[in-house]
Amino acid sequence: MMVEKSEALEIAKRYYLENGSQEITKFYDAEKSWIAFGGRPGMAKIGNSGIAIDKERGEISDFVLPSKENFELLKKAVLVETE
Repeated sequence: MMVEKSEALEIAKRYYLENGSQEITKFYDAEKSWIAFGGRPGMAKIGNSGIAIDKERGEISDFVLPSKENFELLKKAVLVETE
């Protein structure tokens, strides 16, 4: 099973709705995962954490910044339009 962009966006939207966020603020295509950040419009961010959605299995894991490893992943990732 390969998780495509549209499916990953739906997973991320559902995750953030269930966890109190209203929208996806950034969405990235990384080598082995989709990376999503969520938030509420107009709300200040304290810290920066998102989720990673495994492209092969569709599993969700935390994607926390700051993290040297995660910054490296983001550097190589491509920002994707969500509209």
